[in-house]
Amino acid sequence: MWVNGHKFTTAKVALHRRGGWLLLCALLNGEPLPAAEPAGPTAAELKAAVVCQLTKFVEWPEPPSTNAPLVIGVVGESPLITALERLLQSAQNSFSGSLTIQKLVPSLSRSNAASCHLVVLGERLPERSMTSIIETLRGQGILTISDAQGFTRHGGMVGLGMEDQRVQIEVNLAACERARIRFSSRLLRQVKIVSPPAPKSP
Repeated sequence: MWVNGHKFTTAKVALHRRGGWLLLCALLNGEPLPAAEPAGPTAAELKAAVVCQLTKFVEWPEPPSTNAPLVIGVVGESPLITALERLLQSAQNSFSGSLTIQKLVPSLSRSNAASCHLVVLGERLPERSMTSIIETLRGQGILTISDAQGFTRHGGMVGLGMEDQRVQIEVNLAACERARIRFSSRLLRQVKIVSPPAPKSP
């Protein structure tokens, strides 16, 4: 697999072609992934690789038609989005044909995101814009992902963070269930389940 021009050559990458589970576990557990050059992947590049691997363990209410790629919508700017764009634009990436990128505007409507299966929100988006997007996509069968702090606690579905050079995943199951999005049970054993605060009484 290639990340920002670096080719990961461990046995785990070969296993990725038979399902991807061990590679995802390696990314989550901080196991070394030697690159062709001395400089290893950045935190943003690791998160981008996790976003791509996650798609293998998600069931959408309306999956793409046969041979059609999953569409990843991206909103705003962030190191994660830049790394994701570079990964999927690389001619040698292992997701060619299965994933594609679509740029979205922060003021997106449901119709703007209708072709997307997941939407990645940049951590630099203003909180008001992020909240508005989460509300717009609520229950629409579109997986929302961000590495912005507190994302899942504000209604987002998947939050990404780093701890001890490991990618940490938080999942807001309630938000996923509203959108009829299901995760592999194996994946759920590897993540932190987040319960957002109950809405305030009027």
